[in-house]
Amino acid sequence: MTKRLLILVSILALLILSGCLAEANLKVTNNSAAYVTVWLGNGYQMQHIQPNGHAFLSIPALQSSQIYYEGAHIKPGNIFIESEGSGTKYLQLNPDCGALKFINSSNRDVREINVRQSGSSLWSSNKINNWLLSGQETSISLDPGFWEFRVRDGFNDIHYITSQEIKLDITTPYNFFSVR
Repeated sequence: MTKRLLILVSILALLILSGCLAEANLKVTNNSAAYVTVWLGNGYQMQHIQPNGHAFLSIPALQSSQIYYEGAHIKPGNIFIESEGSGTKYLQLNPDCGALKFINSSNRDVREINVRQSGSSLWSSNKINNWLLSGQETSISLDPGFWEFRVRDGFNDIHYITSQEIKLDITTPYNFFSVR
């Protein structure tokens, strides 16, 4: 009797342990017209998802996982996914902004780009992390509407760009040519 009870307890413990160690799939669908990046909160399993595509992440079963995401047409954010066991969970990422693709077509490096909505008096902080060399480009995600840009070049000259329309789920290209 004790041998049977010990076997039953061992089997039950193995079942519980296997449920805790199991993984579930998370299918992430990118419903925008630009690439999006998703990753688990621990920085593991980063996936770049093409426009209107999907990717799978493995998430631990029976726990909550933090999923981060960002894209040119999807503002950076995160969400907790509760996983009750194995199987597939689903996450749909929908566009909530547009983007300006800033192309440095000048012969000067760009050291700073600030933005503001047309009609506002407040400029944002610098939108680029590193200097943008001649020929390089960057995308800046923005809410739909009209925007103005203040560009500081490598010679510390300031250039203004006005009335740039940003539309939802569209990337608008802008070629920057220094006039000095």
